[in-house]
Amino acid sequence: MLFRHIPLIILMLVMLYTSLQAELSGPPITDNNYKVEVHLGPVLGSAKKVALGGAYSAIGDGAGSLIDNPASAGFRPHHSTGDWDYDATIGSFIVGDNDFDNNGNDTFTYENNRITNFGFLLQYRQFGFGFHITPHEFESIGIGETYTYTVGVSNVSLGYTTRDRQWTFGAGTRIVNIAIARGPSGSEKLLDLSSTGPAFGFIWHPDSGPLRFGAQYASAVKSNQDTEIISDQPYRVAGLIIPQEATIPTEIAVGTSYESVTSPFLYGLPLLCAFEIKYFDKTENTYGVESFLEQKVQESGTSASYKIHAGVQVEVLPGRFRLRAGTYHEQSRFDGISPRQHVTGGGELRIWQFNLLGTHYVSLNYAFDVARDYSNNIISIGFWHF
Repeated sequence: MLFRHIPLIILMLVMLYTSLQAELSGPPITDNNYKVEVHLGPVLGSAKKVALGGAYSAIGDGAGSLIDNPASAGFRPHHSTGDWDYDATIGSFIVGDNDFDNNGNDTFTYENNRITNFGFLLQYRQFGFGFHITPHEFESIGIGETYTYTVGVSNVSLGYTTRDRQWTFGAGTRIVNIAIARGPSGSEKLLDLSSTGPAFGFIWHPDSGPLRFGAQYASAVKSNQDTEIISDQPYRVAGLIIPQEATIPTEIAVGTSYESVTSPFLYGLPLLCAFEIKYFDKTENTYGVESFLEQKVQESGTSASYKIHAGVQVEVLPGRFRLRAGTYHEQSRFDGISPRQHVTGGGELRIWQFNLLGTHYVSLNYAFDVARDYSNNIISIGFWHF
């Protein structure tokens, strides 16, 4: 039941419903004949990805790329020259403001928020295997109740690159678990769903030059309730009419990037530019997660939506510090809600080095993402690649 981004689903429930001062105005939910759509609106993932505005499907560089394109598992960038190579990333999210899913309600309150991401990638010659995990645990307070959310999104990917390193192909599985419980200790289970879905992608790196082209297809994921509803009356858990299933829409991403170790401008500083378009298919009879919690109808995914991403990175202090900036256009999945434009940015500082299967350099990353009724700050540790 994931999707991508997946990674991503992650925070969606994070603020999804928490202290509602601006209530939904739709009619009440009266039966179980509906689905909950879990859709990733804001960009989530590595600090580099967020700072570049989410334009990542054609970059394919490292463990942080696995949630955007399974071909990243096999892709070998110019700095990866040995038979063996590996990469890892770990980070933490700090989210502010309150309209995470861009549904028009922005008065959420959440606490005890524990959101991290961890990824690891191992490559041998033309093959690669990697995984990326985004566990999220947090509590929110709304309508006089405390809700405990657990959202786990995992991506497992295999990749293969041709001998000339011009073409890389990948396939992966997205594994998602979403649980919502009521009470300070999560004693009343409201929703517990898990499922998997396939994803496929490729990266084309013509003549191993500065240009790259990438694409990913991730299928819709659906997860049904284990409980069989046999009564004429709506089935309730802790007083809430539960959905028949949770779903994530089909997603298609197409992108390109340009990377040069000596750009023809900017005084010859190393440069990276990226652009991407994402398409999300429509869904049927789906409501937002907040609808489920407030038990009021707000339809989600009645029409297809898209996002446009762009970002740039300049290594202003060669070998030591990189500056990043980006933006992306986020369409709402809810009727009548206007799109919003995000501004992103951040930096990467090389801080340490060690020797293990070669010399590796550790970097400290920071990224921010701000938009109408949304903000996100990320701090992460990763590898610096020259």
